[in-house]
Amino acid sequence: MLLHANQGKAFDLLKTMFSAFSSTHDPLDHHVIWHQCAILEAIGAFSSDDLNMLHMSYVSQLLCLGQCHWAIYVLMHMPYHEDSPHIHANLIREILSQYCEIWSAHDIQRQFIEDLGIPSEWMHEALAIYSQYYGDLPKALEHFLECSNWQKSHSIFMTSVAHSLFLSSKHSEIWRITTFMEEHRSEIADWDLGAGIYVDFYNIKSLFQEEDIMDDKEDPLEKKNEACKDFLFA
Repeated sequence: MLLHANQGKAFDLLKTMFSAFSSTHDPLDHHVIWHQCAILEAIGAFSSDDLNMLHMSYVSQLLCLGQCHWAIYVLMHMPYHEDSPHIHANLIREILSQYCEIWSAHDIQRQFIEDLGIPSEWMHEALAIYSQYYGDLPKALEHFLECSNWQKSHSIFMTSVAHSLFLSSKHSEIWRITTFMEEHRSEIADWDLGAGIYVDFYNIKSLFQEEDIMDDKEDPLEKKNEACKDFLFA
């Protein structure tokens, strides 16, 4: 193959080399020819800019075997094309979403993906979609927060999580989530009518508790009413 690749012939004439039939009797087995192609490209024998079909065929083979982490590894070795600059990111995120159940359940695969430098936000996004699909909304909320999808986090919190936490008296958990989202309130529609209400409630509650500790004079109700007015109209 080395001699053949260096004969100076047009690359179109060499494409037939890079098919499964050139290295195995199985037309669906692309692992040998992909590695041969990677070696030839690494030593500068040629450029595989026109061999995306080989890369994608090997990716499909690996996905069928449940080897999501190696499929992502192969995708990361696809040549960059100016006419489709985001193809690597789009394909990797699609694999993370479609095969979330596989890679998230295997610590080795998950660690390998992290070691490849895949953004954690992409992984949390896939886990959030997966958890939401299977109805685990508290877990979906946590993952949406981790991938900085503030609007989706706010929506799930208000429609599916907040009332359950409140009725369970898990006030510290509500405070943790709402204050975390509050830092990005400018990116959340209807914040003041949603999670912002919880923030205001706990701020007022805290203010009343401080008043009870500091001052035990007559007419405590009147003082609380005044404090509430000061807070609301400040």
